[in-house]
Amino acid sequence: MSHSHPQADFADSRPDDLSNLGRATRFRQRASIPHQVGTCQRARGQRRGVILLMMVIVLVLFSLVCVTWVITARQFREVSTASAAMERYDEGFEDLLDEAFMQVIRGSLNPYSAIGPHSLLEDKYGNDFVGASSFGLAGSAVLSTRLLADNQLTEITFSDPVGTFSPLNDYYNGRILTYLQDANPAVVGHSVRIVDYASNNSTNQRTFTVESFPTTAVSPAPPLPVTNAPFQLVINGREFNGRGFGIPEALIGGTPGFVPLQAGSPLIPFHPAGADPNATALLYDEKRSVAAGNRGYNAFGADESYDIPDYNNMILAGRVWDSTQGRWRVLIPSMHRPALLNFVSNAGAMPVDARNYMFRPSTDPTNGHPNFAVNNTQLSNAINALFGVGAGNGLAGPLLSNANLIAYDVDNDGDGEADSVWIDLGFPAQTAPDGRMYKPLFALLVEDLDSRLNVNHHGTQELAIEDTTLTYTQTHASATTPAPGLGEGPAHDKLKT
Repeated sequence: MSHSHPQADFADSRPDDLSNLGRATRFRQRASIPHQVGTCQRARGQRRGVILLMMVIVLVLFSLVCVTWVITARQFREVSTASAAMERYDEGFEDLLDEAFMQVIRGSLNPYSAIGPHSLLEDKYGNDFVGASSFGLAGSAVLSTRLLADNQLTEITFSDPVGTFSPLNDYYNGRILTYLQDANPAVVGHSVRIVDYASNNSTNQRTFTVESFPTTAVSPAPPLPVTNAPFQLVINGREFNGRGFGIPEALIGGTPGFVPLQAGSPLIPFHPAGADPNATALLYDEKRSVAAGNRGYNAFGADESYDIPDYNNMILAGRVWDSTQGRWRVLIPSMHRPALLNFVSNAGAMPVDARNYMFRPSTDPTNGHPNFAVNNTQLSNAINALFGVGAGNGLAGPLLSNANLIAYDVDNDGDGEADSVWIDLGFPAQTAPDGRMYKPLFALLVEDLDSRLNVNHHGTQELAIEDTTLTYTQTHASATTPAPGLGEGPAHDKLKT
């Protein structure tokens, strides 16, 4: 029987023939089995595609979670940093001390700082320098450069149409030239000594011969500044060639000339006076180039040729030998001159602003610090007596430099006696953790180390107790005891002699 018979039977079956219909249905189902197998295979393939799609979706969600976590962590860090900054009530004392030290070294242009030009560098170099980090040399340009003396020296020729450099030959010999900006980075930040300076006043050309700039691994030959390119340089002032502080010409009627700063001067303008410090800061000249008749109190150079604790060296303290107590004592503190206060008081005419002759804060209600409080009633009362504030106990004792009743504010050298006074270096008021406002103040002790014994030069304690009755010849006769002063031993001088 062929396969067509069942199909014919199925096709001829009537709908009401249930038995035949059942058999036909079962036969059709059996006949359709091969087609159902193919359908299952396709279904399995579709299920595998769905699983792959789900895996991709999970990976995308995981990536979104990671990105969200990174963004959230970054925002949390920024918020934490901002919160920490808001909760920080003051600067660290190390930062404050570092900035105070830098003011002692290089001075300050802050009109609220007591240091001003009373710095160690200005005491050595004055203000007759050339150039600065804040500006270049107006109108000047590098015309030519060349190496000399087997590359040991470098010649640099500048055009100088506005007279930035001196017209005098050899004027800068021995000084230090430092490049702050140049198209050749190999010369930037390097300092070289000026060997020779020549000025051609007819062509306004100035030629410097300097030690060559250091070589680099890239270029074995010394680098040269780039010609006709922007540059900045600075040449330090001549050491100790100033005349010291003088009375500002504006305070003597604008008359040009140098009037030495002394106790008998009509005004001691150590610190900007008046309510507006910016207006009086002109009394301090950053450079020695202010027009005559308007020059400030350091216009003629604060780099005088000597160093003693006087009005030209306010930052220097005076340590003297007290024979009555048998010890060294600091009787003249840094940034404080007791004799000056006594002179001003005894002169009868008190200047309006105490900051003209005293750096230590006072409780003067007009120009001082009314809230200034320090556990030193002796000195505070004596200073307040200058202004008629409080019950002062007179000036004769605590302010004289040779009195036994000196009562300063801070013991910097640790000998049990206060040797320094508080001064204001212009730092802003800050907030303590308990909410109180306070002003950072500093106490300096700057001493001259000249005439001190150098233990590396003067030998040891053993040499100090050596028999000093021996002559150089006798001492040198012993092979085990080299003679001092002959370069054959560690000591040039004996401590006992």
